Amino acid sequence: MKKGRQFNFDFESLESFEKRGKFNREMAEIGLGGLQLSSYFVENSIEDQISRLMLIKTKALVRVYMIEGFNFANKDIGGQSDPYLVL
Repeated sequence: MKKGRQFNFDFESLESFEKRGKFNREMAEIGLGGLQLSSYFVENSIEDQISRLMLIKTKALVRVYMIEGFNFANKDIGGQSDPYLVL
């Protein structure tokens, strides 16, 4: 059975020019140098991806169940009003 070399990746390893160069050399050693992964990762950082996703409008249904409440103020004269929850 052929075993490969373990490769641990950390986005912080692309912060400096030297570390990007090391990453590119390691990718070339395993035959992935032509993919230019460091350029892709730098251009598409996690923060950028999250900010782009946050700008997309998404419809969602949110259900909130109030389990318990106490000390509700009476809002009518008879004191029989239904309490309500404001989110």
